[in-house]
Formats: sequence, structure tokens, C-alpha cells
Amino acid sequence: MKFNEDKCVVLKIRASLDYIYTLKYGTRLEEVQEQRDLGVIINNKLTPSSHIKNITSKASQCLFMIKKCFKGLTKAKLSTLYTSVIRPVLKYASITWNPRLHKDISAIDSVQRKCEKLCTERLRFETEQT
Repeated sequence: MKFNEDKCVVLKIRASLDYIYTLKYGTRLEEVQEQRDLGVIINNKLTPSSHIKNITSKASQCLFMIKKCFKGLTKAKLSTLYTSVIRPVLKYASITWNPRLHKDISAIDSVQRKCEKLCTERLRFETEQT
């Protein structure tokens, strides 16, 4: 099997090992601090912080787009959009990157609170109009 040299990198978990990795024909592989594999960002310290930062950013962007694109949302419709669009972004491969630091957990919770706030704003807006 021929490797694509541009896509091959080395992620060292233990920095104390000082070894230069090369391919068969002497091409030296680039050493990186973090790498995306199957949609999950893994870093050399095996902490999920960079992955959580990435998914909370994506989920916030999706929530913003939902807020801007859909004007007549009821609480039920927003709930359906949350469970079908935003929650899968937040939960993808969560078994592998299960957050244990308070800052990571609160980052995920903040996206969920934004959605709750949007639900209550929409519900308040609906009751005011009737």
C-alpha cells in the first residue's frame, strides 16, 4: 500500500521518545501536536479540550443559523431542530472524548443553555402575540 506523504503525520504521546519517523524512501514525517481522526481531534496530552472547543463552536454556529433562518419556530419545532442538528454535533463519538474538566463540561453546557434560552424567548414571544 502506498502512503500519501502529505497526509501522514506523527503524533507523539510521550515526548521523551526522541525518534524521527520516516517512510520507506526516506521521507521524513511531520510531527504534530494534535490531529483529527474520524472527526475527533486528538492531542499529544490526550485531553479533549481542543475537540470540545471545536464542537461547541460548530454547535453555536448551527444554533445561530437556526435562529436567523427560521422565524416562526415553536418550542416543539426548535426542540426537533436541536435534537436533529445540534445535539449530534455535541454527542458525536462522546465515548472517546468524555469530558472530565469543569471548563470542558461548562463549554458544552453553555451551548445547551443558549438553546434553552432561545426556546424560552420563542415561547414568550408566542404568548405575547396571542
